[in-house]
Amino acid sequence: MMQGFQIVHRNYGHWDVIQNYKRIYRIRGASGAYFILPENFKQDEPRQNLKTVSACMSWICDNLMYE
Repeated sequence: MMQGFQIVHRNYGHWDVIQNYKRIYRIRGASGAYFILPENFKQDEPRQNLKTVSACMSWICDNLMYE
């Protein structure tokens, strides 16, 4: 079972979601055009595109915080 995760704001448009000292998701972009990349993302996979960082965080939390 996952124990927890941490959000790190690196700089403008760059957020990382970390678990056990490893990055598991990246949020990249700018206002109105953010995307989420899982750490094991493959270039030919569709990526999750959202308008706000809050929407990105909500999507990530929904994937990480289920019972």
